[in-house]
This record gives sequence, C-alpha cells and structure tokens, in this order.
Amino acid sequence: MAVATSTDVADRIGRPLTPKEIIQVDAFLEDAEAEIIRLGGGAKIADANWKALVVKVECSVVKRAARLPDAVQNLIPGDESAGYANQNRVQGDVYLRREERRSLGLPLTGGTRITPEPVPILPTVDTWDWGPGWDPGLC
Repeated sequence: MAVATSTDVADRIGRPLTPKEIIQVDAFLEDAEAEIIRLGGGAKIADANWKALVVKVECSVVKRAARLPDAVQNLIPGDESAGYANQNRVQGDVYLRREERRSLGLPLTGGTRITPEPVPILPTVDTWDWGPGWDPGLC
C-alpha cells in the first residue's frame, strides 16, 4: 500500500480524477513506492517524519508517469487531437528525478543494496594432465 493516495494526486493537480485515472494512479503509486524502496528508501516510507516528503515525491512521479492534465478543459481530449502527437506519447515511465532523490536523501545515481553481495571465491583445481607416469606429488 502506497503512502500517497489518489486523493493526494487529485489535490495536487487541482481537479477530481476520473474512475479510469484513479485505477491508473493507484497502480503508478505502487510503482513509485517500489522505486523508492529499490533505491534504499524503505525505512523512510515507514517513518512518520518522512511521510510528507514521500507523499510529495510519489505524487510528482505519478503526475509525470500518468501525464495527468492539470486543467478541467484538458480532461477529455477532443477527436481532433487524436493525431501523430498522441501516437508518440510515452506513458508509464516511473523514475525519480535528482531533486526528488535528493529530497529523500537517496543516492543520486543507481540503486543500492541493503546487504552486500559476497564475492565468490572459486577453488583452484589443478586439472592439467602431463600424461601417463606423471605424479604431481613428486614435484
């Protein structure tokens, strides 16, 4: 369950969401929270002191990913707008910008691991065969 809600997103864009948008926003909120956890901010999601910033970042990510229009007149596009420009729209890119990462105290690039991954040490086995009569214990 995401910290932010679809109501938080609607408050930030200044209009009520349609039922279809609510379903989409809820899915993007879950994705945004998963991205914050992947970057190492899982403890901040559970901390009440960070709630306002987490909600702010999650709402920003969702507004960008869902490409929600800010005005009521843009709520339902007309038929004349269905053209080449709408075919190239890329929706669903869930990522945190540098300023969003910085506000949550997360690393600015890449992800982090909570536990280090050990470096495997492979045993060396001398499998070289010098031929018959060769005894490696005599060398």
